[in-house]
Order: sequence, then C-alpha cells, then structure tokens
Amino acid sequence: MPIIANAISYIWTLPSGASRTSITNSITIDYSSSAVSGNITVNGNNDCGDGVVSSLEINVTTVPAAAGTISGPTVVCQGQTNVTYTVPVIANATTYIWTLPSGVSGTSTTNNISVNYSLSAISGSITVKGNNSCGDGDASSLEITVSPLPSSAGTITGQTTVCQGQNSVAYTVPAIANATSYVWTLPSGASGTSSTNNITVNYGITATSGNVTVKGNNSCGDGSTSYLAIIVNPLPANAGTIAGPTTVCQGQTSVSYTVPTISNATSYVWTLPGGASGTSTTKSISVNYSLSAISGSIAVKGNNSCGDGNSSTLAIIVNETPATPSITANVLVLHSDAPAGNQWYNSSGLINGATYQDYTVTSNDNYYDIVTLNGCSSEVSNIITITIGGIELNEINKTAKVYPNPVSDELIIELDGNKEDVTFEILNSIGNVVLKGSLIEKTVVQTNSLAPGLYLIKLENGKTFEFKKLVKE
Repeated sequence: MPIIANAISYIWTLPSGASRTSITNSITIDYSSSAVSGNITVNGNNDCGDGVVSSLEINVTTVPAAAGTISGPTVVCQGQTNVTYTVPVIANATTYIWTLPSGVSGTSTTNNISVNYSLSAISGSITVKGNNSCGDGDASSLEITVSPLPSSAGTITGQTTVCQGQNSVAYTVPAIANATSYVWTLPSGASGTSSTNNITVNYGITATSGNVTVKGNNSCGDGSTSYLAIIVNPLPANAGTIAGPTTVCQGQTSVSYTVPTISNATSYVWTLPGGASGTSTTKSISVNYSLSAISGSIAVKGNNSCGDGNSSTLAIIVNETPATPSITANVLVLHSDAPAGNQWYNSSGLINGATYQDYTVTSNDNYYDIVTLNGCSSEVSNIITITIGGIELNEINKTAKVYPNPVSDELIIELDGNKEDVTFEILNSIGNVVLKGSLIEKTVVQTNSLAPGLYLIKLENGKTFEFKKLVKE
C-alpha cells in the first residue's frame, strides 16, 4: 500500500486461516487450506498512536476436493468401445481431468467419460481429478486389465488337393497366442469339428473346392483368419446305360458294347460274365464269348485318380451253341440226330422248308444240316452225297482254314499243303452265291461288300466238297 505519512510502523490484520506478519507497507500472505474469506486491514502507527484503518475484502476460493472412487469395468478387451466410467461429483471442481492407459482414447471435462480400447491397448490406470482456477484436487485412480484378442492365425498346413470321398485329412495351424479355442470352417460337403489348432476333415462325395479357414477365439472375440485354398477333385459320374446285344451265343466273338462318356473318368473298368473275355479302358469293349460262357451281367464304371464312380450293368443271356449234328442216310431219307432246329442244305445252299429231323432227297447232290436253337447255329454237319442208286459219304477236308471268323473286311482261305486248284463259293442264308473264286494254298477275299449275317463257304476240288460256316460282322 502507499506509504502512510508520519507512520513509523504498520499494523496488518488478516482473514482467518491466513498468516504472515509485516510492519512495513507491504506483506506477503500464506492462505492455508482452511482459510476463509474476510478483510485484510492495515493502519499506520507512531508514538502518538494508530492512524485510520484501510481494508481490502478478500474472497478465498477453495481448491477442488479429492476425487472419489471411479466406477466402471476393470477388465476389458482390446477393441472394446464405448466403455463408460464415472466419478462422484467433486466439490469445488469446475472441470475434470481424465488420464487413460496407452492405446485407450476418450475425452471428457465432466465426471463421466466414454472410452474406446484399441487393438493395441494395454493394461494401466484410469485417473481423474477436479480442477478450478486455484488448481487441481487430489486424483483418484482405477486399475484396468486389458485382455488381448487372439493373435492372427498363422499358415495352415495340410493337403491342398483332395478327392471327393477322401477321409481323415489332417490340417494344423501353429498355436495362436491368447487363443482359448479355435474356430474352423470347411468347404461345402466337407465335415470335421475341432476347437484346437488341428482338425481332421472328411470330404463327402458331394464336396466342392473351397477354403479351409481358422481363427483364434477367447472371451474377447476372434483374431484374424488364416485361409488355405483346397481343390476337391470329383469322382467319376454314374455310368449311363450300356448299349449292345443282350442275347448272344456261346462261341460268338467280337461283340461290341458301349457306354456314354462318363464325366470325370480317365479310364473305364469293365467286368464280364463267366467265360466271356475282353479288355478295355475306354467307353467301348469287344467281347468274346467262349464255348463255356454263361449268362450274367456286363458292368462298367468310370475311374480316375480319386477312385471309382457308380457302375451300370447290362444283363446278358448266353445261349448254348447247339452240338454239331450228325446225319445219316436210309436210301433217300436223310436223318439228323438233332431233334429240333434243323435246316437242310445242298450244294445250292439252304433248302426252303427243309427244317425237320428227316429230309427226303429228290435229286443227286451233296447234303448237310445245320442246327439253330435260340438264335445260335451249330457247325456244319458231315456231308452226304446222294447218287440215285447209291450213297457216298464225303469227309470234311481237315486241312481247310478260314479266318478271321467273324470277318470284317478281309477273309483268308488257306489249304495247307494243297497242290490242286480248288474253287470256292460264298453263299448267303438263302443259298445265293455272293462271291466266288479259286486258290491252291491261300487266297485273300475282300468281304467289305457283304451284309452282316451268316454265310457258308463251299470248297470244291472236282472230287469232294467242303462247307465252312462264316459270320460277317
């Protein structure tokens, strides 16, 4: 204050809770925490007494009270958001100062705050204190435990190319930090469950390509996912309907069967009835029925590196080849030892209507018999030459060879060791000559102009006849 004239000292009075002394015209005052508002007064003094008092009204403002207990979750998760914390109202505070752990965000100047925990947030303390123009009050703190999410899943190991129907395929991922369980997903049609870092998968027959995925899980949620692309190779499709003859004869050869192309098949697996032979890895097969072949089923299925598809079957009836008939002559009546299925022939071919066990000849000629039962024909019987007034038996020339039989385009006729000119005629089923020629030891006959069916080859050397049965494919 200004110097007081004639004063040799100064007398100061202070509000309650304020302290310090001075006998000069200035004073430095300390306000205790219990100081209250009041007046500062001062007057001059000398030997004559006190001067007039001067006063200054003082308003003592209190600092904020100590912060109370913070309320809110003490255990949270990384990535958790909008978590609310509150502290009771702090006396004398005009604002609130909050501090948060590392990786935690949120701002407030009131007694509550909404907090977001980032994926990198760590444990620490939330603190708060009141503040006014006089300063800060005592802070309150709350310890927070931040539980981490599972770490990102590592690389999945296991087969990336599998087959429909393949089972017990193992996959593994390295242990995922902070994971208490593992969440696996599989391609469509695949099955398997696991809450650990490995899984065994079964691929159903309808399984398709896709991803095997895995992620770690705990009470805070899921970690980042790892993917493994899987190629599921399909099994062959079901085999379609087999096309081909369903009734055949023992001894019949080169019988063709075909199935439509089987999707996803790289080869075909055929099975045949007992006594039938033939091999193929394609959709077609040529089958030979032996003389001991029996009825049964032809089956086929597609195959690839993943296995077999479903089979298709075709029931086959194999009829027996009739025994070669033996014929005899009683004067002009020819008799077959076969009771049924006879057909008589002469050198001109089939004799119309001659289908009984006995046949009465009316002219000189060479006669023989073929038996046909259930569509299957026997070999040619022995040949009897009828001469009015006598009967001559001609034996078949055992050296004659006719092949291949059945024939497709070229027929070979071979007479091993023959030295004489021999003529041949090929007769159709009604006795008409369709091809003819001559040979000594061997000749090749082009047969591609012949219609499929049964034929007879007549060989003649001017002395004897021989007949061979021929099948044209």
